[in-house]
Amino acid sequence: MKSLAIIVCAVLCAGVAHAGELATDDEHGISLRAPDGYTVFKEGLALPRAIFAYARGAPGEPGFELLGVTGLGGTIGRESFDPKPIVQQMATALGLTVDKSSRRGLAWKGFELDGFVATMRQGELVATLAGVQVPVRGEAVQIVMMRLGDKDIGDELQAVLATFEAESNWLTTDERIQKLVVGGLTFLTFVTVVVVLVIRRRRRARQSRAA
Repeated sequence: MKSLAIIVCAVLCAGVAHAGELATDDEHGISLRAPDGYTVFKEGLALPRAIFAYARGAPGEPGFELLGVTGLGGTIGRESFDPKPIVQQMATALGLTVDKSSRRGLAWKGFELDGFVATMRQGELVATLAGVQVPVRGEAVQIVMMRLGDKDIGDELQAVLATFEAESNWLTTDERIQKLVVGGLTFLTFVTVVVVLVIRRRRRARQSRAA
């Protein structure tokens, strides 16, 4: 069990942060506050795209948890995605079998994000997983949490997401409506001016023919 927990740590997590304090990463322009009881996980510092990492509890023991934030190498769009391939790849890397997985809606700064939750097994060992991709400007990030045990961890991920601060490359619904209104008014104003000019020209042409 302990060897499996170490593998899980190495795959999911890496980074430097201070548990209980607001951790910031200037390169990505993000900040995150670790939940109570989490401590810095240092073993995965050399992994690529790693930003933050934490662990809570004793490795290999029921209830042991991991929290990792990694960069995705680019921005993400608004289209929904099927989380099953992601979950399957993680399970394969960890030597586990996927028991079940599903999409989980998560809220962040007025956006509805497509997250996922999953349960994986290896014999009597059960691990629950939750993850979400966040549309950070410049480079999107993925936040992943894992717990040894069958208790769903989706609510904990939502709580972590609530502390996550970053500038997004997405527009909120209100911002999209405002830009649509402004853009629409600009277009309508242009069309109105053109229509008025055409009407005036036609009127002048009729007046000239009548004279």
